[in-house]
Amino acid sequence: MTDVRRQMAWLSNTVVLGIVCCVLFAWVANAGGALKVHTARPLLKAHVARTLILREVGHLHLTSKRGFVLNEQGTVSGTISGTLYIHLRLVSSSRVIAELNIYPHGGSLSGSGTSGYQVRGAFANFSGYLAVTRGTGSYSRAHASSLKFTGSIQRRNDSVTVQLSGPLSV
Repeated sequence: MTDVRRQMAWLSNTVVLGIVCCVLFAWVANAGGALKVHTARPLLKAHVARTLILREVGHLHLTSKRGFVLNEQGTVSGTISGTLYIHLRLVSSSRVIAELNIYPHGGSLSGSGTSGYQVRGAFANFSGYLAVTRGTGSYSRAHASSLKFTGSIQRRNDSVTVQLSGPLSV
């Protein structure tokens, strides 16, 4: 092959390579949303669960009563503090279903459970377990499945003292 032919072949290959590069560049530039180039952006923060050991005591007063349902409100103090609302539904002479909402600083917790129920003179005592199934704010990921739930109802005025203890994942 002569020098002229080699130079012509080299020039031809260079032109073809240049055209391919231009076409490829134009395709990438026009692809826009179809071709996503990942740029550095903040990673989502991973939520590390932590466990609070609850040791709560609540003192409540009757806000309303309908049939065998007592609606109580008061304050809770201990590991978390705030306002506590409980709905106690007597389902038999020995069973009570409780639904509660706690409003500590920064969010809320909601849960329910069942407990045994015994009348002893001026008091009705209950003891059982409660699950926290929902939270908001700082407690949006909160859950617990077996919190100990005990208390007593003063039958004269339906005021309630309640204790809640056990692990809560937040």
